[in-house]
Amino acid sequence: MKYKDTKEVNIDSIIIEERQRHDLGDIDTLALSIDTFTQLDPITIQDVGNGKYRLLGGERRIRALQKLGRTRVIARLYEDLSKVEQYRVELELDVRRKSLTPVEEARAIRRIYEEEKKNYEHKLPGRFGRGFTQGDLAIMLDRSQPQISRALKIAEAADINPALELCTTHREILKKIVDDGTVPIRGSMVAKQLEESFIVDEMYAYIESLSRNYCDLLIIDIDKVKPHMFEMLFTKIRAGGTLFVFHPNILVSNVTSLALKEGFFAETNTYICHNSKEDTYITYSWFGKNREHPLRHMPFHSSHMRNNEVLHSKAKAYTLMQMLVKYNTEAGGNVVIAPCFDIESIKVCIESKRNVVGVCPNRILRDKALIQGSEL
Repeated sequence: MKYKDTKEVNIDSIIIEERQRHDLGDIDTLALSIDTFTQLDPITIQDVGNGKYRLLGGERRIRALQKLGRTRVIARLYEDLSKVEQYRVELELDVRRKSLTPVEEARAIRRIYEEEKKNYEHKLPGRFGRGFTQGDLAIMLDRSQPQISRALKIAEAADINPALELCTTHREILKKIVDDGTVPIRGSMVAKQLEESFIVDEMYAYIESLSRNYCDLLIIDIDKVKPHMFEMLFTKIRAGGTLFVFHPNILVSNVTSLALKEGFFAETNTYICHNSKEDTYITYSWFGKNREHPLRHMPFHSSHMRNNEVLHSKAKAYTLMQMLVKYNTEAGGNVVIAPCFDIESIKVCIESKRNVVGVCPNRILRDKALIQGSEL
């Protein structure tokens, strides 16, 4: 999308449609600057024929010039832009000038997404025949997919709660969403399953409330071992089921001896998953009830790059959870993750046709995870 040239046009010939930006800020100060230094930056317009132009960027400069009684404006001219390209130019200009609030930017991104989805509503020739996706939009706008997903959810949340429009930062929006209880995850079966499967409770209290022989797979994370813990866990796992315990490396022998004492089978080696650095790792142990090995072989050493946007230090990597779930359960099995701080772990289970409950001990962390989660 290259502009044709820069020219001076009559302000009256410019059509100003509904804009992504609604708060124009301090026009008087801008007018004084233009009066002192002249117009330093061209506005951006599109030629629509018959001597008329559509404004793409620069409404504040036009309003400031009108305040000064000027009738002409210097403009950068584009031709032959599609509707989506118009929105993209407007978004890029506003973002570059940092003139959009987070909600305005989110709605601008959603407008582009909705227009492109219309273009591919019959799916072909969309990406891999699936129509236009959030991943496609991320590539188009040179953003990450989580950023696109977050923007769409912010736009939806702002529709529910207009007070979010007053927020000036993403952090402020997130806090207000959590405080007001506005969790904008709607519209898909997977999204509803995620919300229903991600509960708030204390880890041990929830596990104690489970019926006997309920879990095919129970994944827990402990910093210290509570008395009689493994005695309780043994009753909650059905015959042939699996227990995974994430624990500090120093607890390996303690955890293993207690599990063996209660009747679990144990792997002789501890599993180690390295993060971004070789000396940064997490350890976990496998225990089976009436089963001596996982359903399929799992490597004792694995590695992954840790997601920089995880919400809690104990959130498990998506690929690691895939391995634990798929190698130790069958479709239709019951999985409990406690404590759980991310929706990715739950999503793995849902995608794999497992029944899952993720137990988060903190409502704020749970709501943050739902809001900031990846594309549903």
